[in-house]
Amino acid sequence: LVIDKQTTATTDYLAHLRKLLKGNAKNMQAIITIALEQIQEFIDNTNQSLPDNNWDMVFNDAHRLKSTLGTLGIESIREPIIAIEKLTHSRQNLAEIPRIFEHFKQQCQTEIPKLEAELRQLQTPK
Repeated sequence: LVIDKQTTATTDYLAHLRKLLKGNAKNMQAIITIALEQIQEFIDNTNQSLPDNNWDMVFNDAHRLKSTLGTLGIESIREPIIAIEKLTHSRQNLAEIPRIFEHFKQQCQTEIPKLEAELRQLQTPK
């Protein structure tokens, strides 16, 4: 049942984005491209920042990504980012961050292919 809910939510955010942008393919492409770049950048940077306990870097990257994911409405990967942002900002329960980051990366394995598929569909001439 949970899987169905996630699938529905995922489909909903793309439908919501289309509605928000009135089906403007160029704007959809731009937002999805930025999101994919920022997700990858967050993963790369955090993989480097975590071992060094560079909480400022993790916080800044999470904060930036949170806004983009908010625009897209991808709650499944936005929620762990919000948690990481709060923990790095408060400097509390920092030991939880690697686990939350792993959860984020797992969720990305589901969401990124959907975003990439949407992007390919937008780029296909009609």
